Amino acid sequence: MAAAAGLYALASACSESLPEGHACPVLCPNQNIPVHDTVLDGLTAIVVDTTVVGYPLLGTEPELLVATSDSVDVRAAIRFDSVPFLFRPSPSDTLRPTARVFRPYLRLVFDSTTIRPRGNAAAGQISVYDIDTAGTDTSVAVLSSLFRPDRFLGAATIVPTIDSVRIGLDTARIRAHVAGDHLIRLGLRLSGAVGGAFTGRVAILNAGSGTPPVFSYAADTDTVHVAPFTSVPRSTSPRSDSTLLNRLRAYPIIVQGSSPPLGERLDIGGMPARRVYVRFAIPSRIIDSATVIRATLTLTLVPGGLRGFFSAPPDTLKLLPQALVSAPTVEDPTRAAGFLAPAAVVPIDTSRAVAALGDSVNIEFATAVRHWSRRAIDTVARAIVIQAFDEGATPLQTSFFPALPSVPAAQRPHVHLSYIPRVGFGLP
Repeated sequence: MAAAAGLYALASACSESLPEGHACPVLCPNQNIPVHDTVLDGLTAIVVDTTVVGYPLLGTEPELLVATSDSVDVRAAIRFDSVPFLFRPSPSDTLRPTARVFRPYLRLVFDSTTIRPRGNAAAGQISVYDIDTAGTDTSVAVLSSLFRPDRFLGAATIVPTIDSVRIGLDTARIRAHVAGDHLIRLGLRLSGAVGGAFTGRVAILNAGSGTPPVFSYAADTDTVHVAPFTSVPRSTSPRSDSTLLNRLRAYPIIVQGSSPPLGERLDIGGMPARRVYVRFAIPSRIIDSATVIRATLTLTLVPGGLRGFFSAPPDTLKLLPQALVSAPTVEDPTRAAGFLAPAAVVPIDTSRAVAALGDSVNIEFATAVRHWSRRAIDTVARAIVIQAFDEGATPLQTSFFPALPSVPAAQRPHVHLSYIPRVGFGLP
């Protein structure tokens, strides 16, 4: 009887004709719900849109980029500080310092999807140099000067079909460091497989990955009683900054980057990397009094704004939008852009910039708008950051027009919103 009574009540509710559309949409799924659409110009919908630099922090890149072309020269530094040098010639012997070095090598694991020779080049050569020097840690001028013939340690050919390589190193130079300062600091550079000009790039799995770079050598020819030493990246300087010390296990050396000079553009990606900060001013009648089902930020590409892209096969720069967890009181975009909401809290779909497609990119951020609508305006910044998916590990860079009065309306960013009036469950 209770079930029958419930069915009767449900049928009555859905057949009842309530004035002004106040019938409950849950009980009456066939009821038409109006969806409102509006397009807001960037001058109205955006408070701040600007390019932000300084991310990611040196040494926190997701992968280690090595790239070369006529306009890009990115090398890499990997440190193996305090390598082991004491060993026992036999189990009964006491520890003694290494006097000789046998079979030294560096093992690298690649992100095989990033091995990209350009044009007709089928392969590139990754060369290793001794870049250990006193009195400097991050000076590009000093470190780049150490990539010279007298410091060359070894090289190996890489092709798109491989995912790792083992590079044999100069025994005499390695022995000098093992027996001396115990510092093995290696620089990586990409060039043509037979020398000469080369254009291409590759990303190496970094020190924080499950398969980091590995340095190894044997202290004795007897491999039965004396196991080879194996080291993963480690840094011991600068001692005055323990945070930086840990980050300098492996990092890029940007001799010539792909990012253009800063200007009145919105730049994303490149080397050094850039990201875009956008703070919105969506009307409260929409964000606080309606349910937003679509929120799209459309950005128009600056002509010639794609840099570092290869055309065959075409490159794609994946754009990653993220909401912020900073308070509105954090007004400095550079500082605010570091407080990113985890994807599990505010998931936002990625977008793509492709040289062969269109002249605009759509950023869907409806989940961020719904996140803001549940919080007071003074508790969380209504802003997003757009960055390259592999920020700090790609030379690809793209530029968009900003929301400025000097930019024609057709090229300015604009926001497309679709929303429905928020319906309550109280009595009409």
